Amino acid sequence: MAIALAPGAFWHPLSIGDRDRVNDWLLQGNFLEYPTSNWRCEYDACSTSSLQVFRIINNIAMRLVGGRYDQAIIENELDFVEGFVGPHVSV
Repeated sequence: MAIALAPGAFWHPLSIGDRDRVNDWLLQGNFLEYPTSNWRCEYDACSTSSLQVFRIINNIAMRLVGGRYDQAIIENELDFVEGFVGPHVSV
């Protein structure tokens, strides 16, 4: 979230190579599959977890600074979370 809120302090000072490594590290959660549990639950099985929030924040942060991100992950995780809290506005 710091990268999204203060890119001048946390993103722009990084070299291109460092940006790529940070981008890779932040988005590695996009590629993990989680079983239905408190990490990723079916709509009526349990409450939302921080995993969805981290996926959303990490992808939006990368989008805001021109990094690699996955819009489908943002939308899918927002759809999942809104099952608990109500509709979202597209970002």
